[in-house]
Amino acid sequence: MSTCLEIRDLQFERPDGFRLRVPELVVREGEQLLVTGPSGCGKSTLLLLAAGLLDAASGSVLVQGEDIQALPSASRDALRARRIGMVFQTHHLLAGFTARENVELALLFAGVPRAEHRARAGALLDELGIERIDARADRQSVGQQQRIAIARALAAEPALILADEPTASLDPDHAREAVELLGQACERHGAALLLTSHDPSLVAAVPRTIDFATLLGEGEAVG
Repeated sequence: MSTCLEIRDLQFERPDGFRLRVPELVVREGEQLLVTGPSGCGKSTLLLLAAGLLDAASGSVLVQGEDIQALPSASRDALRARRIGMVFQTHHLLAGFTARENVELALLFAGVPRAEHRARAGALLDELGIERIDARADRQSVGQQQRIAIARALAAEPALILADEPTASLDPDHAREAVELLGQACERHGAALLLTSHDPSLVAAVPRTIDFATLLGEGEAVG
């Protein structure tokens, strides 16, 4: 199985003294991995580094063999739009846009021809059980907003989905259902999944789990 994400000797520092060192992390194509750990330990920072949204002090982040950390800003953005989908804790949907328009925007950024946007967005939203695809995102239920966020992340058929605490606001039963929904969607679309959570109850819902402290190896996150 080919490698989708490969992190080597990654180091990050902030002026406030926060330091993060990840010796190694490998996610294979189509693999689903949960990284667990308490809130504030650095899990979100790891995902932002993997997406090229933060600059590492040193080390590499290879996405399908291409080091996103070594690219200039515009090239990072282009790679992220084509190969990486992101699901956030608070979804970050455009409130005044419809469900369909939120997904179409992801297709636009990925360079998908405009003629394909409406049909592709509609099919994906229908697949994920969005009931009102032409209603504004801010008039949808929390559960529907989460499904829209997943649809947006998968819109461009990325190789990798990064999900940062996507169930933090849900009770345990709904959290597990949401993770299972995300995992099943990734599996259907052939995307690898790197998911972070402080909720240990989600371990049973994801095939592979790593504790964040173990991931750090001999290093540690300070801050």
